[in-house]
Amino acid sequence: MLQLTILFDRLRWEEKALKKEGENEGCEASLLDAKGLVLEVSTPRKRNGLGDLALQRCISHYRALYLTKILENMSLEVVNSSAVTENCGNKLLTTLLLGKARIPTPKTYIALTPDTVPQAAEALGFPLVMKPMTGSWGRMVSLARDGETLQSMVELREQLQNPAEHMYYLQEFVKRPPRDIRAVVAGDEIAACVYRYAPEGEWRTNVARGGISKAFKPHGRVQGRAVSHARQHSPQNNQVRPFTGQEVDW
Repeated sequence: MLQLTILFDRLRWEEKALKKEGENEGCEASLLDAKGLVLEVSTPRKRNGLGDLALQRCISHYRALYLTKILENMSLEVVNSSAVTENCGNKLLTTLLLGKARIPTPKTYIALTPDTVPQAAEALGFPLVMKPMTGSWGRMVSLARDGETLQSMVELREQLQNPAEHMYYLQEFVKRPPRDIRAVVAGDEIAACVYRYAPEGEWRTNVARGGISKAFKPHGRVQGRAVSHARQHSPQNNQVRPFTGQEVDW
């Protein structure tokens, strides 16, 4: 019987449902709070009783990434892998991978200092979007409609202690309907797909920002693009294809 460990740092209904489904599929499934783990890493120890397969469900990007790397060093297979987590959790790495694969994405510039932000803005034009390199739920994703607003955003970012926030990821503002498409890809199939609608007075569609999700049956174009996106995040030798959430704008 496959022993499945579901790792989490905030127990939600999804983790409980995954445990139940794992048991229904004949797995010996267990839930493990990653916040309580203390792991010796100087000498790799195989698995430490964590079963045959771990499902990484930690919300914190860095907790998920580093814990996955540790477990992989113990020869434990983790879904998603650390490579997938690192690529998907960093907007710059994602952009580089998709660009290399010639997959269309919004025009994006990186300014490595605050002094070069105006140069990137001139190349993009206004309005433009500034995003943190890592993060989710629409946090710190800001819309600048003019240079004065952009300068205020840069000054605020410069006050933050994290050095990564002192490099600037800038994108063109995509004109689209007040919704986008979120597709969750497992292997080579879309496991779930929704429209995400922005709430009134908001341009971001994140559910954490009040966005509304509605089920959507993907057509061939969405299917092909979402799967193509997901493939770019998985190393060629990765035996477990990634679960990734793809955002597609039309």
